[in-house]
Amino acid sequence: MARLRKAPGKGHQNESVQDLTDSTAVRLTRQVTLIDSVSLTVGMIIGSGIFISPTSVLANSGGIGWALFVWVLCGILSMLGALCYAELGTTFPVSGGDFSYLLEAYGPILAFLRLWTSVVSIRTASSAVLSLTCVTYILLPFYPNCDIPPVVLRLVAVCVLYAIFFVNSLSVPLSRRIQVLFTVAKLLVIGLAVIIVSD
Repeated sequence: MARLRKAPGKGHQNESVQDLTDSTAVRLTRQVTLIDSVSLTVGMIIGSGIFISPTSVLANSGGIGWALFVWVLCGILSMLGALCYAELGTTFPVSGGDFSYLLEAYGPILAFLRLWTSVVSIRTASSAVLSLTCVTYILLPFYPNCDIPPVVLRLVAVCVLYAIFFVNSLSVPLSRRIQVLFTVAKLLVIGLAVIIVSD
């Protein structure tokens, strides 16, 4: 049971210790299981970018060999970044991610600036690109012989973002199940693609 000691002052020398009961204590319940953690990790590693970037890499690399070289180089850089984050996570076992690490290393100003840029531009731009990619593949069957109108694309992308926001706000178990479902779907799609290409 947590205890809160009142600061002593005039006339309060003999104040008793106030107990905080379990009903007033705020606790976060652990709801993410091992499967959910693996699903989140795989879902972040195998992002929707794999459905967009290969085309532009092949178009601008000058050949298949250079495209493969770029993919291998980016894979090595990503692995080094992941190893750095793994070491930081085990060295500083606190929540907060980048903010906590920068706060510990460089102080509150740089930590705040990193958090601010993440909220204002990095995360928002990433969410916008991912939703536009998702909607592009959803709407392609409805526009087989022409370009998707930009207004339709943006409106449906906004609806997708609102749906994701609603699900995450509504229930953690529901968002966990959806994450696992989409991760399995991505893995099956990639597995089928490997089988088709190898044959």
